[in-house]
Amino acid sequence: MAAVTAHLNLLRQALTAKVPEPVAKALADHDAVVAAVNTIPATTTDQIAEAVTGAILDGRDPFTDEQVRRLATARTLAGDTGRGLAYSVQCTAENHVVTLTDHTDALVDTLRAAAGTIGATLTAAHEIIGDHDLDDHANILRRGDDASRAWNDARATLARLRTIDSAWTALAELTRFAPTSDSTIRLAAPTSTSTNASATEPTRGP
Repeated sequence: MAAVTAHLNLLRQALTAKVPEPVAKALADHDAVVAAVNTIPATTTDQIAEAVTGAILDGRDPFTDEQVRRLATARTLAGDTGRGLAYSVQCTAENHVVTLTDHTDALVDTLRAAAGTIGATLTAAHEIIGDHDLDDHANILRRGDDASRAWNDARATLARLRTIDSAWTALAELTRFAPTSDSTIRLAAPTSTSTNASATEPTRGP
């Protein structure tokens, strides 16, 4: 579960643009389920025993007493820590984000568009800063206000580009639309359609 959660979080960070409605709904449903299950309180047997005792002393049947039944249900669902149920429900909720597979190409296009915007910003910054190392900020800042603004833009967009790169890898690992072992594959920006076509295309001779 930890890996899937991390991958989904990376995609959330990168997909700031509009995403396919089924994907947005699946992610929203995931959040709603996880939030709801976290409201189920952990319950100990001591709490149930106290409620049973109170019901008997008040002349109520503990099998039908509302407080006893509520605590017993919470105990069955969440146990005495709540962690087991929360973990299992989150796994189930993540498995329901199956629409990612059906909309991989649209998500790749969204990431590609964001990367293209970043590329334009970096190109503009390079025209001002040149080949200076971005870590050499003192030298760049001495070049004036335009260089300072370009340096800030470049650093911010590079951080964003790293997020998009990580999100592409996360999407590929979640949907298996492309292998992630070779970083050069991301440069080709394959889609699930192109990847599947390549996989099924017969080998041609020279």
